[in-house]
Amino acid sequence: MFKKILVLSLSVFALCAFGQKNVHLKISHKLGAQAFALNQGSTNNLGHAFNVSRLQYYISNIALVHDGGIITPIPDVYILINAADSTFELLGTYTIGTLESVRFAIGVDAAKNHLDPSTYPASHPLAPKSPSMHWGWAAGYRFVAMEGKGGNSFSNLYEFHALDDANYFVQTVPTSGIANGSNLIISVVADYTQALHNISVDNGNVTHGSTGLALTLLQNFNWRVFTSSEGNAAMATTEWENQQTVSIYPNPSNGAGYVVLNNLPADAELILFDALGKKMAVQRSGNSLYIGNLAAGLYVLQIFKNGEAMSTSKLIINP
Repeated sequence: MFKKILVLSLSVFALCAFGQKNVHLKISHKLGAQAFALNQGSTNNLGHAFNVSRLQYYISNIALVHDGGIITPIPDVYILINAADSTFELLGTYTIGTLESVRFAIGVDAAKNHLDPSTYPASHPLAPKSPSMHWGWAAGYRFVAMEGKGGNSFSNLYEFHALDDANYFVQTVPTSGIANGSNLIISVVADYTQALHNISVDNGNVTHGSTGLALTLLQNFNWRVFTSSEGNAAMATTEWENQQTVSIYPNPSNGAGYVVLNNLPADAELILFDALGKKMAVQRSGNSLYIGNLAAGLYVLQIFKNGEAMSTSKLIINP
């Protein structure tokens, strides 16, 4: 009798601790401390004045990290964000006790990036849009489209359209979410002044593609723009892009290779993630890290010190 009661009690506890929750993603759109508004003046870290007439981007590959590191992917969810509109998306119903972080990528993954947009119903985020978010079947979708005017009199046009499979990164935002009955709200703040970090817009600039300032914009979106409602940043604020601490050979690779580590602190932690944010097994020996038996795809190697990301490098595994 005692055992049956004990099992029942534990089962009830488990149901309470790991109950079904309707998980929502809420994004608060900001320009610094101010709420985002089209054509509203703001400044970036260079002190350059700018406004925004268009800001759209995709979020995909969302995953919830909870209850001691359990990763629950949210498959086939694509969100087309328009910063001028409110964002409150139902991601689905999941069994979660304690949320630890949310992971997502900016853009569209390679599996869907080159499909025909006309095959989707008109309401689908990947269907044809106006203005267009699709560059063409070879290049795929615009991951981010940001347009406006810069300069003291807002007279100089800038346009940044950023894309490309190689620029598809997964970021992690630590957060416990906001519990509201059977609902769990993941509240994220997006500060779009950070999107133009170290980007000169005083004289205007038009860059469409996957390199140059378009790439810088995407990097800013992946490491600077988003924080949790608790104030947790997606990445450390250290200038990781200026720290050349990792070399990968060969890159691209056919599934095996070595990572050579330069000026690596003794207490640094190395973590290799796949495109879904899952940790992959690696073997470290001295200043070299062996990576083997990886499936084709994009991987991200990050170096952490004191819980903050110091460096991020991409590894491409060819089929």
